[in-house]
Amino acid sequence: MKKSVPHVIRLLLIVVPMCVSFLGIAQNDVQISYFMANELAFNPSFAGANEGLQASVLARQQWVGFDKAPATQTLNVDYKSKIGGIGIYVLNDGLGYEWSTHAKFLYAYHIALAEHTQLSAGFGAGVYHKQLDASEFRYQNPITPDPEGMYATENSLQPTLDAGIHLSHKNLIVGISSTHITQAFKKSDFFMLPRHFYGYLQYQYDASQTISIVPTLYIKSGGYISQYEGNCNVYIKNKFWVGATYRDNESVVALAGIILKEKLKIGYAYDYSIGPIKPYSNGNHEIILSFRFVPEVIDKNYYQSTRLFN
Repeated sequence: MKKSVPHVIRLLLIVVPMCVSFLGIAQNDVQISYFMANELAFNPSFAGANEGLQASVLARQQWVGFDKAPATQTLNVDYKSKIGGIGIYVLNDGLGYEWSTHAKFLYAYHIALAEHTQLSAGFGAGVYHKQLDASEFRYQNPITPDPEGMYATENSLQPTLDAGIHLSHKNLIVGISSTHITQAFKKSDFFMLPRHFYGYLQYQYDASQTISIVPTLYIKSGGYISQYEGNCNVYIKNKFWVGATYRDNESVVALAGIILKEKLKIGYAYDYSIGPIKPYSNGNHEIILSFRFVPEVIDKNYYQSTRLFN
């Protein structure tokens, strides 16, 4: 079994970019700079990936300087139980006259392929609610109603299903996933979110006993346009971290945070826009608070996982 592991890794390294490269940022799923701490949003197989109970809350204010700019809040909790990883993910997002709320339950099954090698498969099921206050819309001809126009507040409650897998081998993690898997691109609309695809590749390099370097490649697609993000965080003495992200043709991100009592982590990210919106936006701000409770018997292994935030 151990001899087959490298072949599995090479296969996934080939499949990940192939699955997303041909897919068309008409992204309907939210954009998060701390995506490496928010894996449950796009890949349910990360539920229970580590021992203990993990919980985090995140708040993001985007496009500072715009009236009614996007604002996002998330909550995710997961736990490794005897029957597998279980978790919940809740999101609240506002943009202009649009509001969205997502809530889903997550389950993941973990299989030990060999020593230091684990394959995880997971699914997520829940609902999302979208609301549009069209009463605030202003039309070019206010006297003659537009037959195609919207004039009242409209709501929609829809089910959603996610699925994903990831392979962890020592300090390497490779994963692929999809959200809203039942909704085809061509049949999607404002209230029906299209299928999204994600690829995730992360490696932890321990430069010394006190410094760990963790680069991450994150690929996402909404069906028509794909987006690539490259991140690298440096963790020092398990007490704080600094990092940077490049989001293809959109922004560069600076990240920093502190680890308190080896359980509580507070992180901040600032996005500096480099795309077409640069002259109009003062950037994006993001704050994350993460807590992990690990039984004392396994607490000594806490920092051996590449999921350093959780």
